Amino acid sequence: MRTLNATAQAATTEVEADKGTPQIDSRLAHLLEARNSLKSRWRRQRHNRKLRKRIAMLNREIEKHSAVLCRQQWQAVCQEADGQIHKSQTWHLLRHLLDENKTKGTQRYILARTLHKAKQDLGEAEVRRRIDGGRRQ
Repeated sequence: MRTLNATAQAATTEVEADKGTPQIDSRLAHLLEARNSLKSRWRRQRHNRKLRKRIAMLNREIEKHSAVLCRQQWQAVCQEADGQIHKSQTWHLLRHLLDENKTKGTQRYILARTLHKAKQDLGEAEVRRRIDGGRRQ
């Protein structure tokens, strides 16, 4: 048991991430670690143009990968809410997206507009199926 804990601690690394970084996967952790390493080298060699270019390239790659992770997380939230309109968690999310501070009339209008657009895109039968959550009447 001790060797297992020691091995796990030896293999675990902590990487400092920016505040706006979404949930981190191993690739993003590797990119952040590489950027931090290059930044520490650059601090000692500020005149090195290649290091600055590499850091800029890594920053762009980190930004792209973060956007992909963010999109995946949003799709996971949407998948979870799909067909579960009767759950309170889904309604809380919808209210937040519609801006809870607006009046009920405005929320009703936005919801009607969203349903109308969904009917145009998916068809009325599919929208009814998703709203009902698979329940038969």
